[in-house]
Amino acid sequence: MSYDLTNLREAAAAAGVSFQELDRAETDQLRLKIVARFSNGKDEWPIWESMGAVGVQDDEAWRWIADFTRDSVLLVFNKQDERQAVRFETAVDLVRALAEAPWMEFYICDPSITYLLCYNDHHYLIAAGTAKAWLRERVKSTRLLDDDIRRLRVLISAFVRGPDRSIERANEIELLMNRLVGFYELADTVVALASYRPEGGPFLNNEQQMVGILQSALTLVPDLEAPPKSDR
Repeated sequence: MSYDLTNLREAAAAAGVSFQELDRAETDQLRLKIVARFSNGKDEWPIWESMGAVGVQDDEAWRWIADFTRDSVLLVFNKQDERQAVRFETAVDLVRALAEAPWMEFYICDPSITYLLCYNDHHYLIAAGTAKAWLRERVKSTRLLDDDIRRLRVLISAFVRGPDRSIERANEIELLMNRLVGFYELADTVVALASYRPEGGPFLNNEQQMVGILQSALTLVPDLEAPPKSDR
């Protein structure tokens, strides 16, 4: 479903907030600045796949934007959905309006474009620029990924021990790691898993190579069951 200013105007009115509409020329310039900073200059929307950022999948994560900043924010849509961007005086006003609106894929930045937040059609909140550290800490503090982390440690340990080192088991690990990429530095491991075949081959990781890669990756995944380390 596409979303336009009509939907947003109605939602903002229902929420009792207002916003300023940017004209198309201003919006075009804003988009060019966004892609130059966060998408390697590729003005191909949606751009969240090329943001090189961190993200978390959660149906309510878009509400967190109100906790990230109290300053004014620019709301930008995919240009095929809506040609104009808008400016809200506060992120709280923005979230109030979004709460009254139909679901939408959108991007948020500050006027200086030091950060970019996206909420996409897969219900991922994705952060780039100065918002990356905030989102990492927010996810850790809410412990949203604890079950995923525990499951991932079990799967990696089982793969390393064997005997099941099938492609299906590797795919299960890869899918789970995709939820954690960005919070725990597992991007290289995800790439290695995508190139795994037990028997190996040209440009492929074989069984023993994958065992070594996953042993190293396990050191990057927090052990939530371990006793806390002493400060002494």
